[in-house]
Amino acid sequence: RKRSLKQYAKSAVLFGRLYISAAVRRTETAIKIKTLNSRRIYMQSFTNQATLTYSGKSVNSNTVTGQIADVLAVAKTAVIPSYTSGDEKTFVVTLVNSGTTALTNLTVTDNLGRYEFTPQEAQAPIRLYPMEYIADSIRYFVNGTLQETPEIDDTEGLRISGISVPAGGSTVIVYETRITEYAPLASGGTITNTAAVTGAG
Repeated sequence: RKRSLKQYAKSAVLFGRLYISAAVRRTETAIKIKTLNSRRIYMQSFTNQATLTYSGKSVNSNTVTGQIADVLAVAKTAVIPSYTSGDEKTFVVTLVNSGTTALTNLTVTDNLGRYEFTPQEAQAPIRLYPMEYIADSIRYFVNGTLQETPEIDDTEGLRISGISVPAGGSTVIVYETRITEYAPLASGGTITNTAAVTGAG
């Protein structure tokens, strides 16, 4: 008899077959956040060439190409880093631009703790999400001022588009998630939740 996706997920939790790291912390499970710091992801190129002139003649050197990097620091935290079944969790993503050029049209993604599990009867792994985004919960601040809600896509994890960070300034994104039935609930289980930022700058 075929088993449902929910049954497989529950079996994965019970038998410890989740692709999630484990660390005992009191009698509760704890959300563990991976933080990205000082990621150089927005670069502009420049070229440099020297010219030597002697006896009325000129000789050009080879052309060297370099990159100027604006540093964007990204940090993600959970307001309360522990959970139980059905909890609603608040996350804060902070972006700090230490460069002299504003960064625009960025995309922030959160995998919501996604992991893969392969049921015995399946030929390919399936993706499970121990957290889900709570609709309309996002708040987007630029230098402390609330902005209009950015574009949201929560079909696979969470994708937030159209984010800007001013030169020498900061942007803060706050949103809420809900713990799903695919989260490990045994003592010592954890959810590894990662956020990343990409864009043209």
